[in-house]
Amino acid sequence: MTEPFEDNVPNDAGADAKDSPNGDDAGSAELERLKSELAEAQDRVLRSQAEMENFRRRTRRDVEDERRFATQSLLGDLLPVLDNIQRAIEAGKQAGDGAGLLQGFEMVYHQLLEVLKQHHCPQVGVVGDPFDPAVHEAIAEEPSQELPKGVVSRVHLSGYKLHDRLLRAAQVVVSSGPPTA
Repeated sequence: MTEPFEDNVPNDAGADAKDSPNGDDAGSAELERLKSELAEAQDRVLRSQAEMENFRRRTRRDVEDERRFATQSLLGDLLPVLDNIQRAIEAGKQAGDGAGLLQGFEMVYHQLLEVLKQHHCPQVGVVGDPFDPAVHEAIAEEPSQELPKGVVSRVHLSGYKLHDRLLRAAQVVVSSGPPTA
């Protein structure tokens, strides 16, 4: 004989649906629990993806900064050489002799300044600039007939920037304006 279809259903699955008066409630509660777990898992995945994208951006920015400022230590080492060339030029001007040597030093000095500019390392701190504590270091203040108060009147030591970073502040003398009687 053939058994009816209901008897072929496994005992535990059929028993739950038949014996439990709230069989639909238990199934819907289980469905809600699974939906909640799925939503939490999706949220964790989205957060992980966002964290990974932020990490990529930070890494990319750090690598770009590293490339931009890779020559910082080299340029810092070159600055004293540039200072010495400038001092030699000044000493040659004061001595009055050796015009050819002086002219040669000036050419080398200007050529080196151009190379620094090409590598995004311009000189900062020029006579006549308004005093800016972000790029100037005031070492003295002096009266000046020609320059108003708060303007660079002399540059003791030139400053330099690399891109937007200050390598060395310019040491300057700042005008206090016309002398008072």
